[in-house]
Amino acid sequence: MIRRILLVAFAAFFLPHLAQAQVAGSEDSVLKQTISGTDITIEYSRPSVRGRDPLFGGLEKWDHVWTPGANMATTIKFSKDVKLNGTDVEAGKYSMWFHLVEAGPWELMLHPDTTKGHLPAPKMDEAYATAKIQPQQKADFTETLLWNVEHIRATGATLEFRWGNTLVPIDLKVELGYKYAFDKAEVAPFEGMWLKDTSMSRPPDSTIAQIRKGNPDQSKMIDEWLASFDTMSKVELAHDENTGLLMILEEDENEAEYNPDGFYGSALIQRGEGIFASGGLMGGEIAFAGDWSFWEFEFDENGVAQVIVERNSETDEIMSRATRINE
Repeated sequence: MIRRILLVAFAAFFLPHLAQAQVAGSEDSVLKQTISGTDITIEYSRPSVRGRDPLFGGLEKWDHVWTPGANMATTIKFSKDVKLNGTDVEAGKYSMWFHLVEAGPWELMLHPDTTKGHLPAPKMDEAYATAKIQPQQKADFTETLLWNVEHIRATGATLEFRWGNTLVPIDLKVELGYKYAFDKAEVAPFEGMWLKDTSMSRPPDSTIAQIRKGNPDQSKMIDEWLASFDTMSKVELAHDENTGLLMILEEDENEAEYNPDGFYGSALIQRGEGIFASGGLMGGEIAFAGDWSFWEFEFDENGVAQVIVERNSETDEIMSRATRINE
């Protein structure tokens, strides 16, 4: 009797603690990312492969609707309107489903019910929005199902679903909040060659002395850097009809290749009436919007820009001045 009482007491005290310490078959996870003021949140459970093969066409049969996760339906939330693989999606929270197809692209479905379990799946005709998605087979293996945000840029990113050897990339577009794509007629007054003077940005002698003192072995590099402030350079503003960008082509970049970190060139971003900033490019897209300076244009009587004044965003001091080269 005493032994039985002790056994019951042991079970009553220890088993709840052991249960709390156990790892669930599919642990909950939350992915959060902010891009240009748009918040993206994915909530999902993460099943592991655990030797099951194949995942798709085996564990998950072809031609059925499946939530990309486990337990409750995977959900995705946007704080602002976005585009997923070209499909317009309003701000809000949705459950997310894949229609698995053996041949051809799969289909992404967003459903307004965010409280559904992973079974039964909703019907495709109940979808709020759908988009074609193309699964890829990769050599690298993901044991535990993973959602991630990759290739982040100012105008969007790539949502990536990975499980086993399967990768499903989904293009995400967000609003930058500023205008960066223009019609040809809009930028015609700005296009052309400009002669740029940056001498007003040359650091004061006291700052130069500190830099030399702190970098005694970099004397030649410092001299070249200081000389650049005394040298006028050419800048071209040119419209790219494919992207709508008003490109800023520096004199030494016209023949350049992409540098190792992937950035090349910049483009003007309209931040207000007559106010522009420069945005860095990655792969021909706006990767970031510069906030350290803004550009103002001065026009002639015909409305053609003749002078560019670049000012420090914090101090309003002039950083550079460019005048049009009339050829």
